[in-house]
Amino acid sequence: MTLDREKKIAEIRKSAEEARKTDRAWVDGQDYADDVEFLLDELERERAAHNAHVAELLEKEAEVEKIQELAVKITKEREKESAKLNQAVEALEKIKKYYGEEGYYGYSVANQAIKSIKGGESDE
Repeated sequence: MTLDREKKIAEIRKSAEEARKTDRAWVDGQDYADDVEFLLDELERERAAHNAHVAELLEKEAEVEKIQELAVKITKEREKESAKLNQAVEALEKIKKYYGEEGYYGYSVANQAIKSIKGGESDE
């Protein structure tokens, strides 16, 4: 809340208190000082609720930022691991190519390792 609003509310509260002490609080048989005080109290409750809500939103925003940072970190780690696995697959493909055909033990081992890395997929 701005300083001007706080100052104005303080002035209204003071006027309500002063009006209660004099006949000015009564206009046409109505005690407006109580009404003004009630409205100011309501305003204060609403402001407190609003501030609590803003604080809660700020906390949630901070949590979201932490989760986003974690997601970025995990994504980068997975990209690194994926690159390592791709390098391993390339090396195994070279081994398969070196052995040339299925009958050789090195070819079979390399092929099985590639399947394992790719989650059971095969390029054959």
